[in-house]
Amino acid sequence: MPNAMDLLRPEVRAYSHKGYELEYDLYHLQRSQEVSIRDATVFYAARILEALSAAALETMGLKGKENAFSNLTRLEEYGLLPPHTLYWAHALRRTGNAVRHAKSRTAPQEAETSVAFLEYWLRWFFCVFPYGARLDDLTMEAGGGLFIRDADLSRILGMIEANDPAPGRVAQQVMEGSYEKIKHAPAVLAVLAERLLRTNRLAEARGFLDWSAGLHGEDLRLLQLRGLCHSRMGLLDEAIEILEPSYKRYRTDDEMI
Repeated sequence: MPNAMDLLRPEVRAYSHKGYELEYDLYHLQRSQEVSIRDATVFYAARILEALSAAALETMGLKGKENAFSNLTRLEEYGLLPPHTLYWAHALRRTGNAVRHAKSRTAPQEAETSVAFLEYWLRWFFCVFPYGARLDDLTMEAGGGLFIRDADLSRILGMIEANDPAPGRVAQQVMEGSYEKIKHAPAVLAVLAERLLRTNRLAEARGFLDWSAGLHGEDLRLLQLRGLCHSRMGLLDEAIEILEPSYKRYRTDDEMI
């Protein structure tokens, strides 16, 4: 695989903001990925998200915070984050939090999906963000990939982002085994579930989340979405049964609250 740093446009590599240098974190991210230090890979990906989400607000003349959740919420309030970008960013933020707080062992798929989410975040920041650089692409060659190494992961993330085919069909394909690797990536499963919920496909979302719970019964985000789905369907007793034990364990989690 080509060196990701060599593929980047000079404007991306040289980006700095109030003492933060993107190239430093990207270099250490790539080195961590090359030698399979999964916690470090996730850490640097999440740190880039945190730094650039604050920088985006400050570029607009607002005050950025060290808390990525607050920054993303503020950007969403201003209508600057498309839904798919918001999903990727929050999924990366959650994985980064789990690493920082040593809540679980980082699986290979979590490191791989984290850098994939980061690639989409960087594209938003440098190519889509109205107050940003508005580059044609991140890389020297338009449409070139950066961190995503797995073809199936690249394909399914692209399908989710483009919403083509519809999220229900993508979810069905995952459950049927078309994307075996995705079954072991709870962050991607959660994004798929969020797409189903956002489009009010509650029955499909419930089936998909029940299936996902059989694979990742302890994943906090999947638990939250499963509870939310039951709540929206009017199944309040079931929602409470799902969410209450998690709330006792994760009282400080922003979304759990």
